[in-house]
Amino acid sequence: MRTSHLFAHAALASLTFGCGVGVETESVSEVAMEATVCGVGPTVQGLDVSYYQGKPDWVAVKGSGIRFAITRVNDGSFMDPEFDRNYKEIRANGMVRGAYQFFRSTKDPIAFADLVLEKMGKLGPGDLSPVVDVESTNDATPEEMAAKVTIWVKHVEEVTGRKPIIYTGKYFWNDFVKTTALASYPMWHAQYSSVKCPDIAAAWSDWAIWQYTSSGMTPGISGGVDTNRLNGDELRLQDMAANGYRASIVSLDYPTTLEAGATGVVELVLKNEGARSWSDNTQLGTTEKRDRDSALASPNWLSKNRVLALDGEVKSGGTVTLKFSIVAPTETGLLVEHFNLVEEGVAWFSDLVPGGGPMDAELELAIEVLPAAATTGAGGAGGGGGAGGGTNETSSTGGAVARGIPDRSVAASASCAVTRAPRDAESGKLAAFAASLVLLAVAGRRTTSHHGRVVASRQD
Repeated sequence: MRTSHLFAHAALASLTFGCGVGVETESVSEVAMEATVCGVGPTVQGLDVSYYQGKPDWVAVKGSGIRFAITRVNDGSFMDPEFDRNYKEIRANGMVRGAYQFFRSTKDPIAFADLVLEKMGKLGPGDLSPVVDVESTNDATPEEMAAKVTIWVKHVEEVTGRKPIIYTGKYFWNDFVKTTALASYPMWHAQYSSVKCPDIAAAWSDWAIWQYTSSGMTPGISGGVDTNRLNGDELRLQDMAANGYRASIVSLDYPTTLEAGATGVVELVLKNEGARSWSDNTQLGTTEKRDRDSALASPNWLSKNRVLALDGEVKSGGTVTLKFSIVAPTETGLLVEHFNLVEEGVAWFSDLVPGGGPMDAELELAIEVLPAAATTGAGGAGGGGGAGGGTNETSSTGGAVARGIPDRSVAASASCAVTRAPRDAESGKLAAFAASLVLLAVAGRRTTSHHGRVVASRQD
């Protein structure tokens, strides 16, 4: 970031320091205190750069083992002339990339945030969330700083769907921002030191990235460069770059029409596009809204909001075919339902960090639920419908039960015709004749309904 640092002493905080343009060269000299937080295990090396590093040889940088790089967009009205080249080349050479903006309290936070969003373009897998570099007050009070940084952060989150990263130092944040309301956002800690565990701002209990030196030496870059550790391994880096749990839909096959009560089969082929493997902890669940009870739930689902769990491992780059049954509800009309993968206890794949998609509304079933088909001459509901033209056994059985209902209603109407008292003898003759016709019709309907069941049985 800058050639200068986030100083340990509050008296120096009125200077502009850390990431960006500046002339200060005093180094950080922070003493580890009660806020010392060690990493979770292995760490990943990364850099942050600006035009001060000239034109890095990103091929050489990648070859040295650097796995991520974050490049400056601007500082106030000054647009970094190397941003476009750096941002493009970092990705082109297979590294996770990011972009940071030096925060100025004198600027409108929304307009300022929109500038960095425009320069970054649409975020995709392999892109870190935007970074706000908070290390200069421009004479703003802590209340003003907290309010404006919050506006920036919330706006970026609303636009991108991701939590932006906050870059700062312990003493600056504790003394000149003070708020704890942003502690849920990933924190990039600045502390130039050889200590094993950084001493972070009181608002956070953990750190995502630690900028531990401004004088790192890396092949492909002349002179010293800001060097960082990501708190985690390569998979953790991919999580932060929306490339941890990520799938693409290869194909989706399902019946677009089903009779009420009928069963259909869905075949879904997915490819693992992310860095993390899938296992039996990876499940297909209901979305829009998440975890709702599905109207298509089948008895062999895990539950009404969980279709299935994967059987076995699906490694990065692999594909899996999921087949599952659905049962149409009794209510007719167009039924639209959505599903997605979820890593139980971790995240939905549509959570952009650590997932990268598909989105909750992307995996969609749109099915027209029809009345149960009538059998020939039986009248009313009945027949053995279902996916594939009525060959499903479950739906056929349901249709046979439903066929008894219209027979009873016809018999009731015949009974009413017979027992209705005639007003005179002539009317009585006509009524008796009509009643005999109705009874014959009822007998014919029942015979036809019986043959309808035989036909359905042959289809089964």
